[in-house]
Amino acid sequence: MITYVVQARDSLYSIALRFGTTVEAIMQANRLTSPALYIGQPLSIPVSGPVEYVVQAGDSLYTISRKLNATIEAKPQRPDPRREFPRHLQRSVYEGNREFRPSS
Repeated sequence: MITYVVQARDSLYSIALRFGTTVEAIMQANRLTSPALYIGQPLSIPVSGPVEYVVQAGDSLYTISRKLNATIEAKPQRPDPRREFPRHLQRSVYEGNREFRPSS
């Protein structure tokens, strides 16, 4: 499970697509009886695999870790070549970057 905060223009459908789950699974995980959402609403998102995140303007490692319910220090269980970055870029994020979080 990860926690996601609803943003402008989000819908249960768009959130489900983003995280590879279903509207029904999100509704059940959050005990929702209606698909209505509000900006700033925290949602528990059931995920079963790695999560891909596209870095947004204003993101930092801290804000990304909060969105994905991960720690900055989190290390993958196994070495993953997608996570090998030059040392000077390890703590930098850029808009449009894709960040990966291992499945829980």
